[in-house]
Amino acid sequence: MQDEHADIHANIKKQFIAHRREADGKTQDLWQHLKETSSLAGRFATKIGLEKPGELIGLLHDLGKATQEFDQYIRSAVGLDDPDGDDSIDISRQKGKPDHSSAGAQVIHRYFSDKGNESLFVSQILALTIASHHSGLIDCLTPEGEDNFSRRIKKSEEKTRTKESLVNLEKDIKSKVEELLSDHS
Repeated sequence: MQDEHADIHANIKKQFIAHRREADGKTQDLWQHLKETSSLAGRFATKIGLEKPGELIGLLHDLGKATQEFDQYIRSAVGLDDPDGDDSIDISRQKGKPDHSSAGAQVIHRYFSDKGNESLFVSQILALTIASHHSGLIDCLTPEGEDNFSRRIKKSEEKTRTKESLVNLEKDIKSKVEELLSDHS
């Protein structure tokens, strides 16, 4: 009987929040957000012959939101937690918000980086697109000549929580990401 309950709990994925609309307070589930963004990005990228890379970018752009840290942050930020609860964080004391875009950029870059120069170049473009999706295109080289792109891609697991994000990723999204990564057409 205990094993039966363990199996049930293992199949239940945590629901993470992607966004909350201020007008009516409605939240958007992260999994729904990733799927819808993937569909739109794929459709837009079809115009330049890049439907599948567009879909991949859409699925991975907010991957870092699938973490306990970001979930606590967003729930506190939009007033969906108990401010006196153990999981609540005081966002007014927090410097910035948790990084949620580096995780997806790292996944793409790590997958393609050892598959030849052409794949490395493509991975850099896709990773840069994800890493820049809120800030506008990040400067890859600082005025002093420092490699800002590699710093972002090599950011520590402690700061990006890429592994945690992948573990939490809904199964059908994870399968679609793997399919898109392995499709070299």
